[in-house]
Amino acid sequence: MDSEYSASLNPPPPIRHFRLEISLLVVIILVLVALLVRCAFLQLGSVGARCRDQALRQQSQVLYLPSRRGSILDRLGRVLAADVRATGVFADPQILSDPPSAAEQLSGLLAIPSPELLTLIRQADGRRFVWLKRDVPDSTAQRVRDLGIRGIALQSYQRRVYPQGSLAGQLLGFTGLDGSGLEGLERKFDRELTGTDGRQQSTSDPRRRTLFSSADTYRSVRDGANLVLTIDSVIQHITETQLLQACTKYQAKWGLALVMDPSNGRILALANWPSFSPAEFRTSTPQQRRNRCLSDVFEPGSTFKPFIAAKALELGLFSLDDEIFCHNGLYRTGSRTLRDHGAGYGTLSFEDVVVHSSNIGMAIVGQRLGNSRLSQAVRSFGFGQETGIDLAGESVGLVAPLKDWTSYSTTSIPMGQEVAVTGLQLLRAFCAFANDGLLYRPTIVREVVSPNGQVFWRQVPDENPQRVLDPEVAQLMRRRVLANVVERGTGTRAKISGWRVFGKTGTSQVPGPGGYLPDAFVGSFLGGAPLDNPRLCVLVSIGQPDRSIGYYGGTVAAPAVGSILQQSLAYLGVPTEPQPTALAPQTYSSSHPDLDR
Repeated sequence: MDSEYSASLNPPPPIRHFRLEISLLVVIILVLVALLVRCAFLQLGSVGARCRDQALRQQSQVLYLPSRRGSILDRLGRVLAADVRATGVFADPQILSDPPSAAEQLSGLLAIPSPELLTLIRQADGRRFVWLKRDVPDSTAQRVRDLGIRGIALQSYQRRVYPQGSLAGQLLGFTGLDGSGLEGLERKFDRELTGTDGRQQSTSDPRRRTLFSSADTYRSVRDGANLVLTIDSVIQHITETQLLQACTKYQAKWGLALVMDPSNGRILALANWPSFSPAEFRTSTPQQRRNRCLSDVFEPGSTFKPFIAAKALELGLFSLDDEIFCHNGLYRTGSRTLRDHGAGYGTLSFEDVVVHSSNIGMAIVGQRLGNSRLSQAVRSFGFGQETGIDLAGESVGLVAPLKDWTSYSTTSIPMGQEVAVTGLQLLRAFCAFANDGLLYRPTIVREVVSPNGQVFWRQVPDENPQRVLDPEVAQLMRRRVLANVVERGTGTRAKISGWRVFGKTGTSQVPGPGGYLPDAFVGSFLGGAPLDNPRLCVLVSIGQPDRSIGYYGGTVAAPAVGSILQQSLAYLGVPTEPQPTALAPQTYSSSHPDLDR
């Protein structure tokens, strides 16, 4: 009885309950299997890879540490170009919820019309970063920050500055918005000047707050190397000032000037006019940005005469006192008629043919030399060849092959026609009179130095310069012939107090289609000082000045060279020289000392 009662109180579970539990268990297992399959699919499949990449992008952020572009310095470490830190305003269109409102709020602060800002944001094409304005003042940056607009932020970056304005603009060149060099030294040495940006990757929360950073993802910043030039910014300023004054006074179309140390070929100044400011290159023209000292060629005119005369002396064909009949200013040779400037000359000494720049006298010298020796003389001074300077864009000039020379060439080339030279070639060759007959490779970059002062590369001095003249001939040309050009010849306007100057004037016509352009001239002067121990050689060429004001080299260029020499020598502390009463007996006095064709 008790057992029956007990059984009735604990009946066995119904079969249907058991089946239900089994079914639930199966469902749970199937769901778990499905989830496992889904997880495996997400982990191993292409969709999973995309999801992982998306999660990584959402959780990871990369902080870029901008590097500084190397500076460009003059020979004494004065800054010509450098990077400074600046701040800009940018937008992230992906998280900017109300672009029209943001543009309206920023318009007044950034001084940009709101429609223009809105266009910048909407044309981002899915990008997460678009500049709205670069280089904003700190006060403006703080006001933008105070607005607290989600999707509008500030970004620091490096901005290129040129603290000396337009000084040496064509030499330095400029950089683009991305900081890469586009012209000049900025482009030529872009690899050395460019640094390597640093970066740090970190994991962040949904509010972009950093949770942790991995040391493995850190890359340190490496700033660019500094470029140290041979240029002296003070001498560069003196040179540019005198070039500007000459070009302005004579209403020239262009001008160039170079200053070189004749003892080693180092360039202390390289100037072009018109000038431009590298910081504002977008408003300049290609003509303003031309480095004419290297790229432009012109007939040297009478500045070429000393080179031919020196070779004639070296070969023993003439002595300084030999007399040359200059046919009273009118000389017919073959089918050609040559004329001298002014009233013309009768008999001149060989020295005075150069001192007074007689075209006829030099034509006779050329005839005695002959084309073969003339060609060798021209080539020996480096004309028709690159100088090897460490700059881009150098022209080789124009010297025809000997086989193309004619009887016209015999009389034209000694007076600087039928050849075309660059300013750099001309000054380099002239330095041979100052350094006893040597032709140095010109240099303008002294060294490349790391930010901490380690020298990566240094210009190797030209220890084996080419000898182009016998030392005695070079000294004779400098001390007598070229010194007398300034004392009593065509270059008297280059005289300065304190130092004796040697030099040569030159005036050439400008070639054009079918012949020379009417009333178009280039007036040049090559000069050096001090006479006994030359420290500087200078070239000034004034292109196409107004003829009614002046155009001869002795008029438009010689005074500028004199001023550059006087100011630069004083700046360098070069001791003054005693001034002689006369350097040599005067054999002829021109009634037109400034005239030189």
